[in-house]
Amino acid sequence: MLASITAYLETALKLRVNRDKSSVSRPWQRKFLGYSVYSRKYNMRLEVVPEAIKRFKGGLRAVLRPGRSRSIYKAVEELNPKLLG
Repeated sequence: MLASITAYLETALKLRVNRDKSSVSRPWQRKFLGYSVYSRKYNMRLEVVPEAIKRFKGGLRAVLRPGRSRSIYKAVEELNPKLLG
């Protein structure tokens, strides 16, 4: 399956496929852009991957820890890009 998909992407669409990262499996067995898919009785849902949550919290801690004595406005300026994504 992977060989036929790779051949199509490379020949018809002229895209490069990274063979180290590519695989074919069920959606709930893979994670993509910080999300994974899970299903309950044909009801598909997205779930945030725990590693993405850990990375997000680490970024927030890095901004909030040294800010105990600085202006709240400065802290908000640094937090806004992280919270908005």
